[in-house]
Amino acid sequence: MNFVNSLHRIFCFDENNPILFNSGLFFLFFTLLITIYSIVYKKKTLRNIIVILFSLFFYYKLSGWFLFILLLTTSIDYILAISIEKSLKRIHKKIFLTISIGASLGLLIYFKYTNFIIEGLYSLFGNSFKPLGIIFPIGISFYTFRTISYIIDVYKENIKAEKNFLNYVFYMTFFPMLIAGPITRAKDFLPKLKKATLIKHYDINIGLFMILQGLIKKAVIADYLGQYNDLVFFMPESYSGFENLIAIYGYAIQLYFDFSGYTDMAMGIARILGFPIENNFNKPYHALNITDFWRRWHLTLSSWLRDYLFTPLSLKLRNWGKSGIIISLMVTFLICGLWHGASWTFVVWGGLQGIAMTWDALTSKRRKKLRKKIKKPVYDVVSWIITFHLIVFMWIFFRSQDFKTAFTMFSRVFTDMDWSYFGPFLNVRSLYVILLMMSFAIYAIPLKWFGKISQQFINTPFWIKIILFVLVIQAIIQLQSANMQPFIYAQF
Repeated sequence: MNFVNSLHRIFCFDENNPILFNSGLFFLFFTLLITIYSIVYKKKTLRNIIVILFSLFFYYKLSGWFLFILLLTTSIDYILAISIEKSLKRIHKKIFLTISIGASLGLLIYFKYTNFIIEGLYSLFGNSFKPLGIIFPIGISFYTFRTISYIIDVYKENIKAEKNFLNYVFYMTFFPMLIAGPITRAKDFLPKLKKATLIKHYDINIGLFMILQGLIKKAVIADYLGQYNDLVFFMPESYSGFENLIAIYGYAIQLYFDFSGYTDMAMGIARILGFPIENNFNKPYHALNITDFWRRWHLTLSSWLRDYLFTPLSLKLRNWGKSGIIISLMVTFLICGLWHGASWTFVVWGGLQGIAMTWDALTSKRRKKLRKKIKKPVYDVVSWIITFHLIVFMWIFFRSQDFKTAFTMFSRVFTDMDWSYFGPFLNVRSLYVILLMMSFAIYAIPLKWFGKISQQFINTPFWIKIILFVLVIQAIIQLQSANMQPFIYAQF
């Protein structure tokens, strides 16, 4: 009976025991997948079936029977994309496009925003609202954007509709990018499925390096920093301005290392399977203005918002001049904020991003002239300091559970700052400070150095690689909290 119960826990959905990239259970199943995959990967159809089955099982272990929502969305858009391509009349194409986008957004709105919308309506009349028991499927925000971009690209005849159902299911369910992106475009990914998979020792080694790097970022650094950050963001009024400020800096690093750590692992896993996917980050905290930040942070979301929201909207408002650009930016980033979460704090965060982007757009020429007058290094350093702190303080609204929490943190930092707390804080939370400083140091490493470091890893004997993984796993065990922490962006 105990053996049966163990099998049930391993293979059946358990909301208290999800399968995550940083879990031992995932690596157990992934090892089994790789073993089978190494035998069949040269046969395209069999390869696709094996990966699809694993992806569906992976998603089932994360979301249970919400798996059928994913399959429903996939099936509807597969059929409608072909219908759009076959239709001879533009009106018919528009109808199929509208049905597809309406169905995808309808499911997203129902699961993610129903309580938010109803609560807003109740508040207009001063009534209290008890949230409905609606749980949204993990990753729905990401796979909804993927399928919308596909259907729009088919409508615009940028790509052909995929006729092979297995290929489209593979694209929509590919487990490395299923729960938190990247939001890979069909035009970039689908062609890879039509080619024979070539897996070289170099790809496997690079994949392992990226997985190891992602584990260190996520499970060692981000999760440990999060333990203190969560305490402060939960009750900021119980902490001094200095402690609040440290948590604010800490959350900025936690968020980046958590999300980029996930991306590293996703890229590494996909690389090992022979399907490289694009990176999502390019040193975002090196940005010199907010526009530069969004060219570096969550790149696939930024490009999606640009191509499918901002550009079409700005073209429709092109006769409005600067006002059209401002409206387009604000609408884009308000939706960006709401996409991240059904909360007014996210809407405000998105609105602040839009205001900052608008400021960048309106002052671009003046800033270029100013940069020529002032010495370039001085201008860049000042711009970086201002931009970094602007981003960091806007993250407060992104992380806070409500406005009271956010405003309390601002109040503490700007009215209760006492640097004498540094000494006692260092004594009590020395490991936190060490990891925070180490995080900034790791982040400051130039990208070109990572190429040399990864090459050094590739040249390292296999037994040393095993030791490195064991050491990282041991560090994870020593530093982790009672419960395994989910990826932050998987919750959006």
